[in-house]
Amino acid sequence: MNLREFNEQLATIQSVGPLAPVTDQAIYDNVIEPVYAWHPAIPEQGGKLKIAKLYALGGIGLLDSMLPVAMECKEYEERIAEARRAMEEAAGLLREVRRRFEPAKVGVKTFNECDKCGTVTDQRLHVWQTEKGEVWVCPTCNEAGQ
Repeated sequence: MNLREFNEQLATIQSVGPLAPVTDQAIYDNVIEPVYAWHPAIPEQGGKLKIAKLYALGGIGLLDSMLPVAMECKEYEERIAEARRAMEEAAGLLREVRRRFEPAKVGVKTFNECDKCGTVTDQRLHVWQTEKGEVWVCPTCNEAGQ
């Protein structure tokens, strides 16, 4: 909402008589707009009319008294947004690390003896290619071998 829209809303309010439009842009920018945008009593739907009605009933003094709560809400909204950005960034970094260290399957391998437990088998095992070379897992001891 801008100053023109606010004054248009004021013009529609007839219950208190004609109201002089707000002409000071600084008052609008520093009081009316923050209360309109952030105060929890101003709904998303119908908020333009509600802020105009509040101004018509109590003037700039009423809106000025609502300003501290509006600014507190703004601060919390900004903190939440920053936390969401930080969380998304951390999640992206975590995905990148997991992707970097996730073994890529390259095929199957038949082996005869496990170096760790000595099991002799002819089972076909999955083999992964990692930074250290090929890695497989023994079906008996579940130890990785190279």
